[in-house]
Amino acid sequence: MLHAPRRLLAAALMAAALTAVTACAQPPGPAAEDRPIIVLVHSPLVGPSSWAPVAAVLRRRGESVLVPDLTPGTEQGPPYFEHHATIVAEAVKVLAPKDRVIVVAHSGAGVLLPPIEAALGRPAVARIFVDAIFPQDGRSRLDLFATPEEAEDFRRAAKDGHLPVWTDADLQGAVPDAGVRRSLVAELRPLPLAVYEEPIPVASTWNPAPCWYLRLSDSYRADMARAAQAGCRTEERPSSHFAVLTEPEPIADLLATWIDAAARGADP
Repeated sequence: MLHAPRRLLAAALMAAALTAVTACAQPPGPAAEDRPIIVLVHSPLVGPSSWAPVAAVLRRRGESVLVPDLTPGTEQGPPYFEHHATIVAEAVKVLAPKDRVIVVAHSGAGVLLPPIEAALGRPAVARIFVDAIFPQDGRSRLDLFATPEEAEDFRRAAKDGHLPVWTDADLQGAVPDAGVRRSLVAELRPLPLAVYEEPIPVASTWNPAPCWYLRLSDSYRADMARAAQAGCRTEERPSSHFAVLTEPEPIADLLATWIDAAARGADP
């Protein structure tokens, strides 16, 4: 979910018009020898193009990248998190059994990492959270908002049980590049509020380490703190929650540093 910050997001959602458009997935790039495959997981509120600029930079540098499209999982209804995790697991099936995987989550995708690894049937080499909700067993995304007021503002944005989508005009200030913005908006669909209200389990066997957490915006301070308590290395790069779209080069630089460390088996 893109919270930038969350209260302002709720206000934007209130004013947004409802649209329904086609979303698309990003194919993997060529694999480098012995390099982990990077799986970029987008928030269910948006589509895979939210990761497209970062994925393009990583691919140019020779990394193999998968960007699964979670949209069909939302269309299947609850339990949404199970359908989203299955989609990622199915995307990873194209890889060879020996291929190692690093899972990178942005925003509302953070809580999906434990169910994704359960669906994969194997642990990831590492986990990276980018301005993402850090999971807690049995808690929903709304439960993990910074304050009850932010969660209530978010709920009030829903109309007939669905969150309205952003328009191009809504995002002009946050995503100045018209082409990037059009790609993002073209994938937006009204999202059931239930996606953010459903409790998401975390298996007792799930261990987030080795993991890294990158905080971009103020709304995710509490998530970064929970990640640190869980043993993740944390780093702050004050910017915007939309930096994955507007500043892909520095975001990719930092991800590449952590991916290199994970590939070597180094501790965060």
